[in-house]
Parts: sequence; structure tokens; C-alpha cells
Amino acid sequence: MACHKYNRPTISIVNPSDGMIIGKGDVIYIEVKTSDRNGRVMQVYFIIDGVNIASSDFPYSYVWDTKGYENGLHTITAVAYDDDAGKRSDAVTISIEISLPRVKTTEVANITPTSAVVGGKVLNNGGDPVTETGVYWGTAEKVEETGVKQRINSNMVDYSTKLLSLATNKTYYFKAYATNTMGESLGEELQFITFGNETGFFTDIRDNSEYKWVRIGDQFWMAENLAYLPRVFPADKGSRYYNYYYVYGYNGTDTAAAVATDNYKKYGVLYNYEAAIVSCPLGWHLPTDDEWKQLEVALNMDPIESTNSDWRGASQGRELKSRDSWYNGGNGTNTSDFTAMPGGGRQNDINDFSYLEKYSYFWTSSNYSTSSAWIRSLYYNNPGVYRNTSDKQRGYSVRCLRD
Repeated sequence: MACHKYNRPTISIVNPSDGMIIGKGDVIYIEVKTSDRNGRVMQVYFIIDGVNIASSDFPYSYVWDTKGYENGLHTITAVAYDDDAGKRSDAVTISIEISLPRVKTTEVANITPTSAVVGGKVLNNGGDPVTETGVYWGTAEKVEETGVKQRINSNMVDYSTKLLSLATNKTYYFKAYATNTMGESLGEELQFITFGNETGFFTDIRDNSEYKWVRIGDQFWMAENLAYLPRVFPADKGSRYYNYYYVYGYNGTDTAAAVATDNYKKYGVLYNYEAAIVSCPLGWHLPTDDEWKQLEVALNMDPIESTNSDWRGASQGRELKSRDSWYNGGNGTNTSDFTAMPGGGRQNDINDFSYLEKYSYFWTSSNYSTSSAWIRSLYYNNPGVYRNTSDKQRGYSVRCLRD
């Protein structure tokens, strides 16, 4: 019996180390190594500040949640008992102090061609209230140095925000942060790639013109202005009741001459309302006012705001506009691949063309009255989308929507 007592078990605490500083509220993995030369270790007891809080058999460890323990010095003791009632202990002293918060960057969600939801989770406030949360994000690594800091501030442990107006098929980096009085703490850096817009081409069998199309949300839109031109009229001729077709800047009646102009090649045809509703190719149609709203909502316009008149949206117009050709640097990002061009229009009040390179106008098929219909407009100096009504005599561009 004496021999067994002489050969008491050995034990040492390998984590945490003596003198370690631990953030208030941290969860600590207490790990020990123990052995018994002529018997076996039966149990290890874990004691914090003289209070027995747990026991463990192999592998002799304990997960200690320091939440509720005060700042200052604390003693961790581990006692090993063998099968002959022999015992031996080891102890370390650690210090609990207020520390930086610990934050985790959460996985990206709801990726679209132009948006994504990113955020973070506060794992531990470091023993001090978190005063600010948010994310860094951008298109290069080390995003806290190269990107944009976006404050989210939430009382929730989990927080997120929706990034808008992103470029399609592009890599973005993001990293969560949280701040308390000790400073700012960062989560790991993650990345995602926005979806590329689905695109393709089709041919109008009436004149063999080829058009690009793009899928936006659940809709398939022409990504070029319609250029179908069965005949052409000068700007001083107009009608609310018959089909009239125009090419910006051309004031003759020779279709071949109109088709040869640079404006036709770049901007397509301007149609009065009656011509617009019958000119889309087979399998396509002039979109309704509600179908335009669906497009705008797919680009993250608020659904309620989409029903308003005049200017709406924060960036949807910029996302629809082409990256060049707009007056005074008013180009868009064209993240939608819609490629709206500033083709101007034919104005019946002056019987002439106006606003080339400044505005684009598009008909909808939705009547407002016998003399007017709903339209959409994009301006060089506004990032939104204009919704209002217009006289059916005017000449505007057409974008067709697949049936």
C-alpha cells in the first residue's frame, strides 16, 4: 500500500498557462496531462478559486465559460485521483481583464448579379459593451485597408446589411468588425462573386436584325433599342391614332437613307405610342407599366416606391444606363446589362427632336388616357428612374420583353 502512495499520479495543467491574460467572458479550454506509474488515473477534479466546479475522466479536460467571473486574478486547480486513492494536484493563476470583442464574419447570403447580404456575429464583447458593429467591403484583399467601412450598428448579436449596386461577375471581399472601449476587433476575411447576367441573342425575322437580350430577375429584356423601321416620317409629322416612326435627326421619308444614319445604328428607332404597341417581334411584346415595376424591383427598388410617380430609386437608373455616350459624365454602371442609351426623343410640342445624349425615353403599353400613356425616362444627371405619363404623339424608344 505504501508503495502505491509513493507512486501517486502525476498531473500538469497544459492549458491555460500560468499568468495568461483572458478576456472577460471568454470560454477557456482547460486541458491537463496526467499518468500513474503503477495504477491508473480514475478522475480529475477542476477547482476554480477553491470551488469544485466539475470532474472528468479521460481525456481530462473542461470547458470553462468565464462569463460571470469578475476581473482580476483567478486560480485554476486540477486534482488527479488514482485507483488507490492517491492524488496529486497542479494549479495556475490567470488574469481576467476587459479585452477587445471577438467577432465572426458570417457567410454571404442572397447573392444576385448586383447585390449580396453580408454581416457578422459578436461572439464575446470582451467584458465591455460593444458600441459599434459593421463590415469592411471592397474589391481587393485586406479590405479594412482597401475597402469601404459600412457601419451597421445593431443591438443584435447577429447583424447584417445588403450591399447594392455591385458589379456583375466580380469578386468582393468583406470582413466584420466590432468595437468596444478597448478598440476595434476584426473577423476573418471572406469573399464572394456576384452572378453574371444571363444574356443571349435572337434574330427578328422581319428584317434579320440581331438583338442582344438579358435576363433580369425572372424577365427577359431586349438589351438594345428596337430598330424595326417599316417606314419613316420627319419630326414635324405626328399622330395619336396612326403608326409613326422616326430616326433622330432625320427629317425625310426615305427608309434606306434613315437606316444609313449613325443615329439609327446607335440608338435605333423612335416610335409614337400606336407604332410602339405593334412593333415588337414575334414572341416579344411592349412591356406594361407593371412589368417595368417588376424590373425596377429586381434591381432592388422598394416595391412601394416603385408605384410612385416622378423620380424613384437611389441607383436603379445608373444600373440601367450604358457606361458611355451620356452627356457631361452622366454615364451609368450598366450592372444590369440593360445598356440604356441616351437616344432622346421626338417632342410633339416643338415638332422636332431633342435631348440626344441627355435623356432616354421608353414607352410602356399601359394607357393613362386616350391621349397619353405611362413611360419611363433616364436622365444624365439623375441616378433614379422617372415614371410619368406622356402624349402618345411623341417619339420614344422601345425595349421589348419576351412573352
